[in-house]
Amino acid sequence: MDQHQRLELSVLAHDAGHGTANPDRILDGRVFKAIHGGEGDWSDEFEDEVWHRRDPNDAAAFDAPPTYSSTYEAAASTLPEGTWIVHASQDGPNGRWNVRLGADGVDEKDLAGQGPSLPRAVLDASLNARLVLDMNSRESTKD
Repeated sequence: MDQHQRLELSVLAHDAGHGTANPDRILDGRVFKAIHGGEGDWSDEFEDEVWHRRDPNDAAAFDAPPTYSSTYEAAASTLPEGTWIVHASQDGPNGRWNVRLGADGVDEKDLAGQGPSLPRAVLDASLNARLVLDMNSRESTKD
């Protein structure tokens, strides 16, 4: 992962953890492109500012991004390989969600996320985990 990709994931994690609990198709498209960015041809012509990827099996078709910001299942599909959800809870008065992920050899507090809804908290945690795991991977190759 290069510096630009790390910065984009950091911005996306922030955006996922803030804002309203409403679904956000622009955020969905940005996450879709960040996770699969190196693969395929991209266009935002179908929905203004919502990235779609050309279907590799059909040159005329484009894949729409999953509804990451509105469904738990779609948000959980963004979890990096080797991670799992350890804890998810909603705070009382403010209603914000907190999510912690697990991964071998990584402190849970480093793989945490928050959001106004469960899907957005999972996205925040997932994107943060991608950054932490990439950093850990780069550090381990230095040794």
